[in-house]
Amino acid sequence: RVLVAEDNEVNAFVAVRMLEALGHSCEVAGDGARAVAALESGNCDVVLMDIQMPGMDGLEAMRRIRARERERGTGRTRIVALTASAAKEDAERCRMAGADAFLGKPFEPQALREALAGGLDREPPGPSPAAPRAAVLDLARLVSRLGDDPEGAALLLREFDAKAADSLARVRGAVQTGDPRAVEQAAHKFRGALAWITADGAAQAASRLEKLGASGDLSGAAAAVEDLERGVRAVREEILRDAPRRA
Repeated sequence: RVLVAEDNEVNAFVAVRMLEALGHSCEVAGDGARAVAALESGNCDVVLMDIQMPGMDGLEAMRRIRARERERGTGRTRIVALTASAAKEDAERCRMAGADAFLGKPFEPQALREALAGGLDREPPGPSPAAPRAAVLDLARLVSRLGDDPEGAALLLREFDAKAADSLARVRGAVQTGDPRAVEQAAHKFRGALAWITADGAAQAASRLEKLGASGDLSGAAAAVEDLERGVRAVREEILRDAPRRA
């Protein structure tokens, strides 16, 4: 039984599909506080813990879970940190908070399988490499990522398309208000969804905005938003064009 602590609906959808394809049952918690509560009220064997979540983040949630285990003398639940960064300082923060292993987002089924089996506990891998390509989306890679499930891929793309305008509006609004932290958070969440559906070009545009927000310097953010908007528009057009083939 796997608890998926992830606030991004697209990310959670993919993780659950992968886990179910591997024969596991799942529960989803939308933030760190819900993850801690879920462990309190039920049993699980592994937690997939996203590090960046609203409210209580993954690091604080892991610290609370480990503290409770020490207080009660219970067994150690395996926690796999989900992180978009492979930086050594981030890896060390995760280890100190209680992570047993790391998965770079987006991850592939084999990496998830290894993490659940007790591997990937030495060095945190970076995000799965994207093959050089001109296509807006790599549908074959997406279907493979979901365990050769074309219906699941079609559902995921519909879910993304339904939320894309709101996600883009949050990024644009954060830039317009000049709030670097809000830009970083909104771009980070949107980047994750784009990366999961293999929209690598648009994900790179979101990544640039995320880095600008983290730096506190938004002087190039307006141009980056325009790049992101073009990328997202191309992705949504591709989803629309492909819809008859997936129907």
